[in-house]
Amino acid sequence: MGLAVDTSLCFFWNSFGFDPPSGAAWTLPGSESCLLFKTGAAVAVQFHLEADSSILSRWTQESPEEFLSRGVSPAEVLSTEARIHDTNYALAGRILDFAMGKSSLIGDQ
Repeated sequence: MGLAVDTSLCFFWNSFGFDPPSGAAWTLPGSESCLLFKTGAAVAVQFHLEADSSILSRWTQESPEEFLSRGVSPAEVLSTEARIHDTNYALAGRILDFAMGKSSLIGDQ
């Protein structure tokens, strides 16, 4: 069980992943590793919920080569910024509700 979320618009800066600790609730499994889990009162997240237009603009201006080396053009990132922001905003609220115990595992993954 986990969050029913389209992760294609979550902003990943790297290809790192992690395995959740024993007993952790899987809340957002990825294709190769766990992207988010909750254990006790802690929530671990492996993507950038804080990525808004000013952050993405700064990152793409300061390090365009990092995007290009991953086959992503900085212009493409900036053109999808509004959808990334909307996805992150909605997902952040759902994660906080889950972490605060206001909801159980949300949806089926």
